[in-house]
Amino acid sequence: MKVLLVLLLVCAAFVCFAQADSIEADPELRAKTFYELLGVTRETEPADIKRSFRKISVKIHPDKARTAEERKVRAANYPLYVLAADVLTNEIKRKSYDRLLDLGRRPEQITDYDIENAWDKERQMWRDELGWAPLEDWQSLLLITVITVAVFGYPIYLQVEAKKKKKERKETAQQQKHELLTMMKERARQTSSVKKGE
Repeated sequence: MKVLLVLLLVCAAFVCFAQADSIEADPELRAKTFYELLGVTRETEPADIKRSFRKISVKIHPDKARTAEERKVRAANYPLYVLAADVLTNEIKRKSYDRLLDLGRRPEQITDYDIENAWDKERQMWRDELGWAPLEDWQSLLLITVITVAVFGYPIYLQVEAKKKKKERKETAQQQKHELLTMMKERARQTSSVKKGE
């Protein structure tokens, strides 16, 4: 038990240390579109985007930093450039990203998850075009389960409750009957003792 507690404390300390040491990406960079980050336009070909990323990467890579503080800042900002290059060189991700920008989403609000899930592969359409999105498979299963339990479970619950009440009434009646018999025996004893005493 003590070993587990020590291990838990060490993990908590490590997490706190890691969070205290980490730096968030520059908000000004996050406010830029991926195109602005890499200095390209929407019409730029993927090969040119890769070239642009390589040029920028040589300048901003964390390994090129001269001080520890500069290295931390670069390490926080560099993943934005990597993500930008990844998204803009992948045709599907790029279309999804462009779609999100066209819908008015601000660049800092767009996450990698949004980009991955903007296109519904199963229905072959953009998720925002679905309107009221049909339930996912697990949601449908959960809904069917809840309805089934409600439809079939509630009457069973009522039957069980009725049986409990009937049993309680029967036990109460038996207890009252037992008490009545006990009282009658006691009165009979008292009456017989009074007669004997006369």
